[in-house]
Amino acid sequence: MVRDNTKNNTDGPAPRTPSPAGPVRQIDVARRAGVARPTVSRVLGNVSDRFSVRPEVRARVLQAAEELGYRPNVMARALRRTSSGIVGWLGSMYPLPFTAELLDALGRTLSPAGFLVAPSFMVRDQEMLELPWWRIDAAVVSGNRTEKALKKIEQAGIPYICVNSRVGASGAVVEFDDVAGMTLACEHLLSLGHRTLAFAILDIDQMWDHPSVRTRVTAYEQVLKAAGRTPLPALHFQASEDAEAAVDAALAQGATAFICYNARCTTMLQGILMRRNLQIPRDVSLICFNDDDIIANLTPGMTTIRLSGSQAGVTAATMLLEWFRHPEKKPSRVVLPEELVIRGSTAVPRPCHR
Repeated sequence: MVRDNTKNNTDGPAPRTPSPAGPVRQIDVARRAGVARPTVSRVLGNVSDRFSVRPEVRARVLQAAEELGYRPNVMARALRRTSSGIVGWLGSMYPLPFTAELLDALGRTLSPAGFLVAPSFMVRDQEMLELPWWRIDAAVVSGNRTEKALKKIEQAGIPYICVNSRVGASGAVVEFDDVAGMTLACEHLLSLGHRTLAFAILDIDQMWDHPSVRTRVTAYEQVLKAAGRTPLPALHFQASEDAEAAVDAALAQGATAFICYNARCTTMLQGILMRRNLQIPRDVSLICFNDDDIIANLTPGMTTIRLSGSQAGVTAATMLLEWFRHPEKKPSRVVLPEELVIRGSTAVPRPCHR
């Protein structure tokens, strides 16, 4: 039997109550929404136990909390309950625009359900993900390159979602379709008439172990071979001096277009090409993975394969909320699409290069 434990709220919301002068409490939200305080606690705490709250009542409570600016007292709740109400974000800020979108989406999705997102940042070359000193109910991990780094979070036994990174046995993952993304990049350049493409990877942060690197390299090789073209060896470099030599080698082999692993790699290649008096896209076309305002506003604006940090954040947060509601139904894997955004950095190659 399913019961709606909303207690005298069947006639709709109570008359609009004034906003409280002090900190907003659950009882204030209850008065504004016209429901009992336990209903507010159940909705904002994302508790489903034996009771059900009708969708229209849940929406009314969330609207009232938003109007009043309600924020849960996380520390007080942690003292009263075994749950802390905190979801930890563990990872590196790079790439910054993607991570900023991700964190914003996590907060916007989890906050109405009563959860606070608390970031804990990894430092470069950190081999093991460290759990924060404060108690967390779950975690979202991004930028992780190895399963070994997840040892402590696996031992903690808390739900966790990895975003675009390696995942352990007890976690779930939100991935991007890098095969489809690389296919979009290659087919766009081939359709313009480019015959020799190069894939460049700037590996300052030892990203070679990241799953997206190997997936994109494999896809690059397969797409070109299927099109009857010979892929060049991936340009894998860690410093500008190495990059200069790698680009020269690719140009000598007839490359007229470069696909770059990320925005930082793209700006480095742009500088190298400019120093050789090569113009983009007249002489060489450039396309890169990850899209942001800086890349879009370069001259020319960069054609990109866009990975939405916002979509990844909403997806990861939604998976966690469902996991909380149904602990017996652990999510596993969600694959998000990648989008080709065409700007001015790709064009038909010059006649002598066709």
